[in-house]
Amino acid sequence: MKKIFALFIILISSSVFADWMEDPCVLFNEKGTKCTYTIDDVKLIISPNGEVVFNKAKLQVNLPEHFEIEEVRDGQIFGDTVFLSLAITDHESGGTVIISMSLQNKKINWSREFPAFNSSPLLIHENELYIGGIGRVAKYSALDGKLVWELKGLYERETQAFNGFNKPVISGDSVEFPESKVSTAKYSGIRKVVVNRKTGKLVSS
Repeated sequence: MKKIFALFIILISSSVFADWMEDPCVLFNEKGTKCTYTIDDVKLIISPNGEVVFNKAKLQVNLPEHFEIEEVRDGQIFGDTVFLSLAITDHESGGTVIISMSLQNKKINWSREFPAFNSSPLLIHENELYIGGIGRVAKYSALDGKLVWELKGLYERETQAFNGFNKPVISGDSVEFPESKVSTAKYSGIRKVVVNRKTGKLVSS
């Protein structure tokens, strides 16, 4: 029985390791490799130092000093614009950088730091961009990347709630940030942070 259990653990570990090795966009800076990330038919080659190459154009993402790109968290295309969410690290702390790129002009429209890790997929609704991360949710302008509002300090140490979020959802005048259950909490069920889209005021959590 012990041998069967040990073999089962090895198979699971091998499967997880194989999946990790097949995805060059997760922790790729630790392997010293570049990440090839494809959205629809657009192929992006991303380096840990922030260089992004597509259609023979080389673009440079502004990163905080001593930080590298650790992981591609999300990527979406709307018309001519590519939106990317990139996890960054200085090997002691982490955060997220959001960038907007023009496919036609082959340039970076804007880049903004979202100071949280475990970032959610992006929600882009009309000219609004929403994102959540550990203990924090925010709204940016999709046009110029300016911060519209943010709520922070949401993480609950006792319950471990709001350690991370799934993709935000528009609900009337509000936007909902459902937690992703990244860590094990002491309660059952999924909680969510609900915020008024216009004012940024907390509706419920």
